[in-house]
Amino acid sequence: RGRALTARSILPKGPIDPGAISALAGPTIPDSMCLEDAAALLARAGASHGLVSGTGDRVMGCLSLGEIIAAMTRPPSEETRGS
Repeated sequence: RGRALTARSILPKGPIDPGAISALAGPTIPDSMCLEDAAALLARAGASHGLVSGTGDRVMGCLSLGEIIAAMTRPPSEETRGS
């Protein structure tokens, strides 16, 4: 899941609050970056959040390390499969 999903695919839908986004500090995550690489980027930077950027460095939103990890984790129905 971490290599198949991208930052863009888990961004919350809806309008972006520019004030909230500008208040966040953290590395920039390209919207096409896979979640495994995005998590590693945040971990290396010691950051809990990153700004997701799209074409022309336009900020599309923000993702937390927790949101990224949650998206990479198997759903409960899959955790017991194969046991």
